[in-house]
Amino acid sequence: MNEVKERLEKLKKLSELKEEDFAIPKRGIAYKIAYDFSQGKRKITISQLRKIFSEILSTCEEAERDLVQARRKKVLIYPKIYYATGRGLIPLEFSKILETILDKVEDKEDFEKLKDFMMALVAYFTAFEKGEERYERF
Repeated sequence: MNEVKERLEKLKKLSELKEEDFAIPKRGIAYKIAYDFSQGKRKITISQLRKIFSEILSTCEEAERDLVQARRKKVLIYPKIYYATGRGLIPLEFSKILETILDKVEDKEDFEKLKDFMMALVAYFTAFEKGEERYERF
């Protein structure tokens, strides 16, 4: 997971991330994150991920109308992530990855990429929640 975090940290803006960097099965960042955090002690439930996703999606949609307001909403996502981490609902390493991603979001293109990234992440989490063996058949 350090490799994923390092790749994300190297970005100046999230919009620099290409779709093939995060969306492709087996090699994409979203796939790797979902795989790693969908099993074992570090498992995140899909319902917890959807709570975060809905906050982020709402913020991304706001960016289409009002970028200043979207930036304000983005800042308010950080405490929610830390709250979930403090309650043991999401692992610290996952919250650090989300924080790194959010740190790279400033303009409309970044918000659009964030939305696409999170949609891929939720899709892979959903597939893995049903069991990797089931997914491997696709």
